[in-house]
Amino acid sequence: LKYFWSKEDLVQLYEKYIQSAEKRGQQAIRANFQILLAGLFVCQGRACDAIRELKKAEEIFIGDSSKGHVQALASCYATLGNAHRCQGSIELGLVYLLKAKEFYDKDSSLSCECHISVLQALGATYAHLNFPTKALVLYRKARNKCKLHLGESERESKGEQSSSRRSHRSNLKGFLRGVHPCGIEIGMNIAELTATLGQYDEARQSLAEVESIQKRL
Repeated sequence: LKYFWSKEDLVQLYEKYIQSAEKRGQQAIRANFQILLAGLFVCQGRACDAIRELKKAEEIFIGDSSKGHVQALASCYATLGNAHRCQGSIELGLVYLLKAKEFYDKDSSLSCECHISVLQALGATYAHLNFPTKALVLYRKARNKCKLHLGESERESKGEQSSSRRSHRSNLKGFLRGVHPCGIEIGMNIAELTATLGQYDEARQSLAEVESIQKRL
């Protein structure tokens, strides 16, 4: 839906789903939609509204070790981090992003696309706080994950997927849309940071990789 609907329409849709889940007593479903809604609020610059929804969602998932709830809590913390950054609370945003990163570092089966976004946001946060070396390490990790899963997605599209990957075929289009633009932005950030630090060879290489990704879109 997010690729075809406007953000305003999605906000109204998610709010309806939240109300419906609340009436039915489906707390986990309600909380998942609150996380999605909060992500839209962050995009719209409504950080306070996002934080309000995320705090309600956190209450549902915290302390639950089931895989679906762990993924939801990781997403919740990642979005909280971005919401606080949007609000101007950079240090608090960093705290929540690091919490989210812990989940993804511990469990490689969680969403790779979300992990890439967290690494990217952490890189931007450290760059903002004037820690370019830390930012570069995180951007490189995010870039490597983009390359890895871009390669897997391309093999799937050519029919070379293994049995363990077949379950992801239905997500292929969305995954490609999510990872390619992410890879472009990360590559540009790496190029800018490495050029600033005088690492011109890597800066040129990163720009070349960005051009290669753009040609695939």
